[in-house]
Order: sequence, then C-alpha cells, then structure tokens
Amino acid sequence: MPGIAILDLAAVVPSQRLGRDEMLAAHPGEADRLGQTGYTSAAIEPRFTAGELALQAVRGLRHWADDRLRWLMHTSIHDQGMGVFWNPAVALQAELGLPGALPLALRQGCDGLLVAFDLAVRQLQANPGQRALLVGSDRFAGTGFCRVTSDYGIVYGDGAAAVVLGQGPGLARVVAVHTVTDPGLASLHHNPGPDAFDVRAAKRQFLAEHGQHRLRNATRAALMALKQQMVGHLRPQALRHVLVPHLGCDLLRDNYFSVFEGAEPLCPLALGLSLGHLGTTDQLVALHHLMASGAAKPGEQALLIGAGAGFSWTAVLLELQAPPPSPPFR
Repeated sequence: MPGIAILDLAAVVPSQRLGRDEMLAAHPGEADRLGQTGYTSAAIEPRFTAGELALQAVRGLRHWADDRLRWLMHTSIHDQGMGVFWNPAVALQAELGLPGALPLALRQGCDGLLVAFDLAVRQLQANPGQRALLVGSDRFAGTGFCRVTSDYGIVYGDGAAAVVLGQGPGLARVVAVHTVTDPGLASLHHNPGPDAFDVRAAKRQFLAEHGQHRLRNATRAALMALKQQMVGHLRPQALRHVLVPHLGCDLLRDNYFSVFEGAEPLCPLALGLSLGHLGTTDQLVALHHLMASGAAKPGEQALLIGAGAGFSWTAVLLELQAPPPSPPFR
C-alpha cells in the first residue's frame, strides 16, 4: 500500500483516574469480575463533554487544515453531550474552517475509528493528493450507562484521539488494512426500551437464543481471517507492537491471544488496564503513548486490531517511520 501514511497523531487523555478500590466501594458485587479483568483504574473526564474532547484533539492538528484535507470522519459509541441533534463531524469541520471537506459521523461501534481508517485509505488511494482527518471521542457519563457495571468484562474510560492520513512521509506508513463483518451478531447489542444502556441484558438474551459458541466462533473466525490477511505483510522480527481494544484480560486471552499467538507480550496491557476501554480510540491512544514515550521506534511494525458492534473487525498494519508526536494535551 504505497504512499499512504499517518501524517500526524493527537491524543487527549484525562489525568483523573477512577481507581479499582473506588470501583469496588461503589459496586461491591463486581469484585470477582474486576479480579478477572485486571483493571487497575479508568480515565475519567470530570469537566469536558466527549464533543469538547474531540474539538481539543483536532486543535493540535490545525496546521493540516487546508484544501487538501477533503475527508473528515468522527466516530463514537456514546452520547457526545452536546445536544441531541449536534453533529460532531460538522462541528469539527466548522472548528477547522473546512467548508470543502466531506463530514461523516460514524456509529460503527468500538471498531469505528479503524473502519474509518479503512474507508479513508480507500478514498485516498483513489484520490492522490487528498488527506483525511479521523477523530474519535467518548465520555461515559451523563446517561444511564455505568462504566463499571453496564457491560461484561469491560470497564470504560474517557478520551479522544485524532489522526491525519495522506500521501508522503509521516509518523507511520500504512502497510495493509482489512475489515471483516458478521451481521449475524447484530442482536448482541439490541436492547430497546428503558434499559437500553444495560449491555449485559442484551448479551444475556443473545446467548440464551444462540449460545456462547455462536459469538466465540464468529470472533475467532474473524480474527483468523484478519491474521491471514496480515501474515504476508509482516517482516520477520519487525512486529513489535500489537494494539488491541482495552478489554479485560479474560476477554483478550479467550479471543485475541488465542488466535494471535505470541501477541500478549507485544501488547501494552498495563496501559489499557489503567485507562479502561475508551470506545473507538484505544488503538490510536496506545500508539500515541508508545511513540511519545519512545517505546515504539522507526522501522518497527505495529498491528492495530479493533472490533465493533454489528459486528465488524478491522486490522491495520503500520510501519513506524518518524520521531514521536507531541505529548497528550492533558
């Protein structure tokens, strides 16, 4: 995939943390589950909405806002806190002064930012010289969703990330992108009515109707398909980083590490378990952290893997090229 690169990358990660002891004090019935997941804390944004976090993320990339930036995509899984009809992609377009860009707001679940990555790469390959800005943001507050108890095996954290894609040298070259879907899992998150934020209830209903094997087999088949697509692009000894969703350890080991053998030592697990699952931005926040800290170096390969409601799974293989980006805003 010659020519397409990450030109710049920004992350907004709140400094405040909800510690494990605080989680247990508020939800004592979750002790066993939290023990299985391994979470130590979750990033908490006490002040800004998710929409405001997205705006903060793009302000660090304002110098890319010219007529070559033709695609602007925003992804999220939770309420942005800016009003029922507020369109985050259009708000970002207005923030950057880009009337010629096409704004798209995507709700592809937690795989949203990597699906946007896939879509943007296809468009940029077909339109040389154009650029795309992808932004993800979530804050799990202000609704009936509980970051600790609304889902199984996951604690949710707050944050945002933004990335600019285009041709030319950059922070990382895009080697390969591939997405797999299975719409037969759509009802896994179908839970209308007053308990819409109870993800566990929807999953219990799905498992009662279809069995645990349906979800497990679909997940492993999709991840195996992604693995097969990436194998031919891997350079021996170059793959040094595997960035997966910030799920609990039990989910990662049952699903991801059982397919991608040897990946666990290449994952920044402690980072994910300290931030929580950030919605659509786990992989790019982790990449930003690794590059900014110097843990990821030019010449190394990084494999980003995402999964989102629907279902879709996406893999992005990168070859790191340039010095690290600037530190997170906060």
